[in-house]
Amino acid sequence: MNGRTKKSAASSAGSAPDFQAPESSDGHRPTLQAEIGLSGDDDTTPDNAAPVILDWPAELPAQDAAIRKLLPTIGQDPESLAACFGRKNKQRTDQITGILATLKALGHIV
Repeated sequence: MNGRTKKSAASSAGSAPDFQAPESSDGHRPTLQAEIGLSGDDDTTPDNAAPVILDWPAELPAQDAAIRKLLPTIGQDPESLAACFGRKNKQRTDQITGILATLKALGHIV
């Protein structure tokens, strides 16, 4: 029997070749990646990466845009938002609080 005949026999029988079978005839199942610690998560994922420090814009419209961009991921906490722009300080937190109040008054956030 040549390779073509073996392939045809396996195809016509409707079963996968041994190397593709999820379980062998003796009931042995291949080890899953999760069982050996290969879940795909490693130290290079964005969740484990060092936080990116953004520059605080000098102009109010740019500050507003920066805050709006962060709202979906950071939320509306002024201190958390201020932390995205480096070392937290009262002045920046107060500026962010004012921007959030304006966005709420305009109906852009609830």
